[in-house]
Formats: sequence, C-alpha cells, structure tokens
Amino acid sequence: VISFSVDNTSSSALGSFTLEGTAVYDGVTDSANEITASTLVVSGKLGSANVTIGVGSSAKDAALAINAKESLTGVSASAVTKAELSAVSAVGTFSFNLIGNASASAAISVNVSDVSNLTGLRDAINEKSGVTGITAAFGSDTSKIIMTHLSGEDIKLENLTHATTTVTMSFQAFDKNGSG
Repeated sequence: VISFSVDNTSSSALGSFTLEGTAVYDGVTDSANEITASTLVVSGKLGSANVTIGVGSSAKDAALAINAKESLTGVSASAVTKAELSAVSAVGTFSFNLIGNASASAAISVNVSDVSNLTGLRDAINEKSGVTGITAAFGSDTSKIIMTHLSGEDIKLENLTHATTTVTMSFQAFDKNGSG
C-alpha cells in the first residue's frame, strides 16, 4: 500500500492521494509478486511527472520512485505491507523461510498444537523481526495473524513444510488498515 502526504490541505487543493493495491501469491506457479510494470502520472501542487514502477516492485520501491519526483510534483509517498495468515487446517510443526528486509530470510519452525490459537507462530515471527522487519499480531482472533512490514517490503513465505501433506492455510494481502 502506498500513501501520499500533501503539503496544502486547503479545500481547493484536496483530492484523492492514496494508491492502494493487493497481491496474492497462489503458491503454485512462482513466488514472485504479481506487480507488472507501469507508469503513473503523479500530479501535485508543483506539477506532474511520470513515475515508472518496475516489474515485481514492492510497495517500498514504488514509494521511493514517487519520492524521487517529489521536487517536480510536491507529492511524497510512504509504504506499508500487510498480510493475514489464517485458516490453518492441521496441527503440527510448520517450517518456512520468512522473507522481508531487502530479501533477508529468517528460518521459522514452530509447533502449532491448536489451529485456533497461533500464539507460537506469532511469537516465532516476532522473534525474527530484527532480521526481516516483519512483525506479527493477532487479527480478529487468535487463529488469524496479521503480518506487517512498516517500510513496504514484500512479505514472503517460502519453502513451507509440514508433516501432513494435505495441510492448507490462507495467506492474503491486506490494505494499510488491515482489511482484505
């Protein structure tokens, strides 16, 4: 999610200054995000400029590209990435690599003994936040974990293993307010 700040808040200068998007990893075909190359026309109090967002860019990359044109537009951007992990179908030990800061990876391995209480998983993610930049908190209940990267890096889970080959879970991108 990319948010814009505005220097002039007079009623004649206000408009829509939020650009939001979500990406979903299907877990089957590849682990890259689904951002396609695009050019945004960013208009602000100083003027307009084209901003190129590259293939596979994170929200952080997009905000940096917009900020590079701030002297031409007067528009600045910030980014945050959120995703919810929920609907875990089986107990047992989950192991995966959690990737965040500049593709920094941290190995997570945790036993989930109750699919309605993911406290151990939340705590394991938070223990690695110094490496990944990703923090975890409960969603609407303890069976849902909201992961957040405050500077907008991608949140990736790779090499997920579990003793049960039929285990399923949901991993959904959220907007900056934590809504899917």
